[in-house]
Amino acid sequence: MKKIIAASLIICGYALGYSQSVDANESKYNLTIKSPDASQLSKHTDIPTSTHTGTVGIDIPIYTIKVGDFTLPISLKYHASGIKVKETASKVGLGWSLSIGGISLSKQVLGREDKGKIQYINPDSFNPVQSNINDYDLAKSIKEEFSKLDTQPDIYSFSLGSAAGEFYYDSSGKIIQIPYSTVKIEDSFVFTDDQGVKYFFKTGNQTQTVGGGTPAPNDFSNTDFIITRILLPTGKEIKFNYQSSSYSYLNNFYKGLKIPRACVYQNGTTYEEFVTKTNVLSESVLQSIEFEGSQVKFIYGNREDINNGLSLNKIEVRNPQQALISDYSLVKDYFTSTDSPSALGYDSEIPYLMKRLKLKEVVNLKDNSKYKLQYYENNPLPNRLSDQTDFVGFYNGKLTNHGIPFVAYGDKIYGFGDDKNPDINYAVSGSLKEIQYPTGGKMGLQYELDDFYFEGTETQIGKKDFLISNLEPLGGIFNVNTNGNTVDFRITFQSTANPDEGPIGSLPEGPHFVGELLDNTNTVLRTFLINKEYEFVENIKPSYKIRIRKVGNVSSNQYATLNAQWYEKVSEVKQYNKSVGGIRIQKITKNDADQLTHETEFIYRDENNKSTGRYMADDIEYSYIQEIAEDQELGYTCEQMVISNSGNFNISTINGKPTIYDKVITRNKNVNNNSESYEITDEYMNLSHTNPKNARSPIFTYANNQFARGILTDRKYYNSQHKLVKKDSYTYEFDNHFNNLSNDYSTGFPSLTIRPYYIGVKSIACAVHDANGTCLGRNYTFTVDRFEISSAWVKKKTMTSTDYFDNNDISQITSYTYDSSYRHTNPTVVNVDFSDVGQRTQFEYAHEKGNQLMISKNMIGIPLETVSSKTVGITNKTLSKTNTLYPASQSEADLKTSGLVLPYTILSTDLQNVVTTEVTYDKYDPKGNLLQYTTKDGLSTVIIWGYNLTQPIAKIVGAKLSDIQQPLIDSIVNASNTDASAGPGNDETAFLSALNTFRSNTALSGYQITTYTYDPLVGVRSITPPSGIRESYVYDSANRLEKVIDVNGKMLKEFKYNYKN
Repeated sequence: MKKIIAASLIICGYALGYSQSVDANESKYNLTIKSPDASQLSKHTDIPTSTHTGTVGIDIPIYTIKVGDFTLPISLKYHASGIKVKETASKVGLGWSLSIGGISLSKQVLGREDKGKIQYINPDSFNPVQSNINDYDLAKSIKEEFSKLDTQPDIYSFSLGSAAGEFYYDSSGKIIQIPYSTVKIEDSFVFTDDQGVKYFFKTGNQTQTVGGGTPAPNDFSNTDFIITRILLPTGKEIKFNYQSSSYSYLNNFYKGLKIPRACVYQNGTTYEEFVTKTNVLSESVLQSIEFEGSQVKFIYGNREDINNGLSLNKIEVRNPQQALISDYSLVKDYFTSTDSPSALGYDSEIPYLMKRLKLKEVVNLKDNSKYKLQYYENNPLPNRLSDQTDFVGFYNGKLTNHGIPFVAYGDKIYGFGDDKNPDINYAVSGSLKEIQYPTGGKMGLQYELDDFYFEGTETQIGKKDFLISNLEPLGGIFNVNTNGNTVDFRITFQSTANPDEGPIGSLPEGPHFVGELLDNTNTVLRTFLINKEYEFVENIKPSYKIRIRKVGNVSSNQYATLNAQWYEKVSEVKQYNKSVGGIRIQKITKNDADQLTHETEFIYRDENNKSTGRYMADDIEYSYIQEIAEDQELGYTCEQMVISNSGNFNISTINGKPTIYDKVITRNKNVNNNSESYEITDEYMNLSHTNPKNARSPIFTYANNQFARGILTDRKYYNSQHKLVKKDSYTYEFDNHFNNLSNDYSTGFPSLTIRPYYIGVKSIACAVHDANGTCLGRNYTFTVDRFEISSAWVKKKTMTSTDYFDNNDISQITSYTYDSSYRHTNPTVVNVDFSDVGQRTQFEYAHEKGNQLMISKNMIGIPLETVSSKTVGITNKTLSKTNTLYPASQSEADLKTSGLVLPYTILSTDLQNVVTTEVTYDKYDPKGNLLQYTTKDGLSTVIIWGYNLTQPIAKIVGAKLSDIQQPLIDSIVNASNTDASAGPGNDETAFLSALNTFRSNTALSGYQITTYTYDPLVGVRSITPPSGIRESYVYDSANRLEKVIDVNGKMLKEFKYNYKN
């Protein structure tokens, strides 16, 4: 919908695209957003839960998958950074996400979607003018309507649990990590961490955004990716299965003014508004996780806040026999809005705008224990398209907001006068207030507004009015408070005795009223005779006066009013703690039942009460200057100011939290025992981004200095008497070496991986006409802007730890040295200096050892050799040396480790430089299970694996695998498989009998035998050592270890559980 004010705006269709769909894709105000679930997960990557962000994370554990030594925890995570008005709830609930080991991969589209790589442009020289034909033609091809070429790289965010980061594709299609890490990323989205664990991803959704223009052909985006399997170095794997879903939701209500300037054809102000709708054409929804024959199942239901959306309602864990091991129910409700939204033709979507999915309880159905959740709901969130938001998108409760604040342009003021100031009473709406644990204990969260110390000039624009009637013959005097030299007045004159505006020259006849504007000397500046609104600019005066006079004998039943409206623009230098929006954690309280036990308070102030915050986001601007090509024949160009509401760029977290902190004090108070209270002060390095602020480029620039934020430089510990007891200090080095991996690297800017271009069209003019005057070819004038993507390897160089005592201080300095050849980023030498004593630990990895097999599988973070030495004075002595041997080729792996890259020998070197074989791993099975090992005393041990090769069921010390007849092994392996199929808590008599028969076999009488039984996915059920005295392990209804008993039922150990906050 468009509303034309004063005059119509005419835009011709050009060969180069200025259609709304192209403009919307490139403008930060209509940024392509990720899916609700991916957006919620991205918070944990983009905004670390740390004191420097003022954010904490809440975790409700569901189940931990264990495959060998690899663990994959499944939990529900909450990110306490607040809820924005436009935020759409995930399938778990508003603010919550389903975490599978913290694994995620998503993409923030910048400009057009890259589809693999960006367009290459010379990083040092680009001049798209007609005389430089190559650059000129390249610019034309990029700016063509529906072009798939793009100069802005999309940013991918990933997390593997053990590692996280961001990357983009350069112009050669190569993946460039920000910052560089030892994670190997392949084009097919296979990630390999430095332990050799592989994570396989694929595209997980296909979305299309409709609104503000017709989408281009095949104009859809892929913003989310799904994990399909995890492959361990042992060859074992975890598989993920999905179901397909499609849904839609409204995500933005764009409102904008376009004010032409020095234009030939465009003279009026245009108001434009439209609602954008996201159609999720397909989304892969996690259905189950398979591991070693067992499954974690995710069960969904319908929801009322997204059309055709899904809600995660249940999580089950089942063993290979489908017995229920773990069973959680997610109880849902809704945050309900009470205002009345407008959806511009999408009326059927209004009910969805009024609700947000709420996670109310998490119930363990095995024992009926539950987590109960409460939220801040005193002031219900408005509908998701509401304009009642502060500067960064949080609810501020301003009912009169309509989308656009006042913006000054020349001598005039535009906009709706929205109040964007934050209000903590509304900003906390929808945020988590309290979590009650199954034990009855509670944790409460209290918030306050983010702020930062502001020093500079601040401009306030306000709308004022002054009204009089004919009953006030003396009129009224008012002052205008502004720093400008002029005042933009809007005066409305209404009289029952005067004519309405009509044909030119129509004036009142007979008795009537006259409205007047006078200055402080009673000089009449303006006269008003016609009923209408007058708009004009006057020079600033000390004061003004308006009055209404009678002309002739006006009847007493006639009346008149004169209403003066004007804007006051006041700029002044200020120094204060300023908030533009966003919330931070102020206090955490912990209760045991109903009694307060602990308080943790966070202070974001320095010793002078100045905020330690830094504002890191874009400047608070709602306008930009846009050059437009008015006429394709004559090449007319003009400027227009575009003023709009904030759009979607407030929703993306790719640039982190807008306000972060350099120093935070954490005060921990034990309410019942003050002697256990303490205080920690953290100080951080936070580097702001270097992108210039250019009002003529409303593109979203990736300000990626996340790698240089939240870097801990000092941590101080104080006791309950506020006495300093310990201090840790850290130093770092910013190394730019890996930036030159980018195809778009420029040697003139070593701290950058790329300086992307943004190309705009300034003017278009016809260059050639045919005989009929038809334009056959056009010349274009381009504008070029650039922004910067920086990166660095932040190397920890030293850590100085000082303990403070009554009489002296003791310091220890740890320094780190890294591979000078940049083959990896692991420390190769760690020196610890303490007084006159130093300890040195030297590490060698696959690269140092030349193990090409491990390098090829990216197993480059495993120390293969560790040497420890000690220096006293000038004397250095080697204390220990350990070598772990892995196969260096596939043929060696086939021979020694069943084809897998696993260790086969550990060597140690003593003080006399004598090398000893500590242990030899003699034999593995194809699943990576160790079957036999031999210690340095020559004693071999056999391990027999049962329960479908997932658990060790017998350990035979002194034997070799060849000493044990295969039928004996098969007898207990088959019995364990039968026991597994019976389910948890079954009668183990048959299996225990088989184990006893095995133990008593005369062929094994010379060996020390320990046997084990299990409830798969629960834990060990019994252990029978060589003595034959069995211990049994008993679990409660929630499958937690409850007690250990002997063969007579006597309790040996008992376990009680509390919940960590």
